[in-house]
Amino acid sequence: MDLPAGQAPQLSLSHRLRLEEDRKVVAMMFCDEDNSRNVAVASSPIVPGSRGEHYVRVFSCDASSAPSGSTGEAPWPVVDWQPEKGSVATLEGHSAQIVKLACNRLYLLSADAAGECSVWQKSSWQRNKPFQRRSVVHCHAGGISDLTADRIFAYTAGREENRIGVWLLPDMSQVLSIPVDLSDDLLSGLTPPPVTPGPPAAPPPYQPGSAASLSMSPPYPAAAVGG
Repeated sequence: MDLPAGQAPQLSLSHRLRLEEDRKVVAMMFCDEDNSRNVAVASSPIVPGSRGEHYVRVFSCDASSAPSGSTGEAPWPVVDWQPEKGSVATLEGHSAQIVKLACNRLYLLSADAAGECSVWQKSSWQRNKPFQRRSVVHCHAGGISDLTADRIFAYTAGREENRIGVWLLPDMSQVLSIPVDLSDDLLSGLTPPPVTPGPPAAPPPYQPGSAASLSMSPPYPAAAVGG
């Protein structure tokens, strides 16, 4: 739908997920670049170090998949996803909190805080088969801060390592490692210091004969005054 420039689209509630009280959502994205049929939701335990798994669950956004317990709070039934049994697939195997998700036409990728990245074959669950993990690679010591992918490669950024990795999909063999060493002097010029407004300047004191005293001069030429 085309909208006028500057006008935000109107959002309507259609699906909803409530996790268990001891879990939190840490990342989510649609599984395809060109549609919103399925959404991947990564969750972890709320308390770091507590028992519980770090995993991704895929849910269908198809309105026809509404369970019998869907509510009518909106003008249409709101689909309530069930955490345990309402997902299309569950992706397990991460030992640390998942921090980033990425996808292309064939694969869904998940990266965690320990520096590990997994590649999942999407065609398997699209055919009602379990997700197939094609590869898992430890990309960065100190964790991964960002992840993206195109048709051929995956790109990762280290959280503590000043390095960007380029990896061939789906086996995640590294093809390039780019060091990113930015000096403090370079970074310091990117954000100017905030400007604190000072008090307004006081007007100069009035002095007789100054330019301010000439404001009462007649607004007409002196030659026009006569008798």
